[in-house]
Parts: sequence; C-alpha cells; structure tokens
Amino acid sequence: TKQIAATGTITWAEQDARKIKAKAWAKRVALIFQTATDQFVTMTVAEELALSQRQTAYPDFWTAERVADAVAQLNLTGVMDHIVYQLSGGQQKKLQTLVMLIMGQPVLLLDEPLAGLDQDSVQAVMTLLQSTVHATQQAILMISHQRQGLADFIDYELVFAEQQLRLVGGATHA
Repeated sequence: TKQIAATGTITWAEQDARKIKAKAWAKRVALIFQTATDQFVTMTVAEELALSQRQTAYPDFWTAERVADAVAQLNLTGVMDHIVYQLSGGQQKKLQTLVMLIMGQPVLLLDEPLAGLDQDSVQAVMTLLQSTVHATQQAILMISHQRQGLADFIDYELVFAEQQLRLVGGATHA
C-alpha cells in the first residue's frame, strides 16, 4: 500500500487542534469506540447510566424519566442489573451509544455503532440519535459500513473510497 503524506491543519473554533489539550477536547468531542467493552468503566448497566447522568452536559434533558424511556426504546429494561461484559454484543452497542449520548458533548463521533444490530435495533438506535440531536443540537459523525435504511435519519452521506471523499447525498429531511 502506497503511503500519501497528509497536509493541512485541523482547526476547532479557529484554533489549531494540535494546541488543544486532551481534557479540553474531551469536553467538546466524544468517541464511541468500535468495541463497546472498551468504553465501559463500571460493572452494571444501571451504574453506567447513573455515571453518565451525573456527568451529562444536559441534566434538564436527560431526566430519570427520559433515560428510562430511552432504555425501554433500546429494549434494555430487563438488563439493568446485568454486568455490562455479560450482555450480548448488540446490547453492549446500544448501551454504549446511550451512555455517550447522555454525556452530551457537542460533537459525538461514532465508529461502527450499528455493527451486530438487527434491523429493529438499528431503527431504535437511529431514532434515538435523531431525536437527541434535534433536542440538544449535538453534531454526530457516524462511520458505518451499514447504509441500508439510514437515508431518513442522516443529513449528509460522505463516501471515502480510493483516497477520495465525496458527497453522495444530503439534507434529505428537515
């Protein structure tokens, strides 16, 4: 594979990103890892959710009732006391996404959040992402090999292939 030298500068709010300290980045940008278990820091589903609620940037939005509704929407109600590492892969992905949404950084980067999910779960996750973005004005950038069934949920689709990034579609809904 031929290596190509990258050029340019990434900026955030007109500031060179290389000069922003990691702690400051963590308050602005969150990442959902490809492997869900790498993200968890407590033992049970309930503890993960409680930790995120204590740290959320949107405490008025992520009320106990809203979290309970999201848990039900993601079909996680029956596993609240389960150890996160004993959940199925799909349950882990859904929990991971919810936990990071609750944290509420202005930008959320998702690396393959739909991997291993059945179509009903994909729809539930995408519906939750969409409703949260509309309510909180967070920006989400999702990297996914899954494209089927996502058109109604996304504003823009970019495809990276052969060292080129191109706009395939965008702004298909309000």
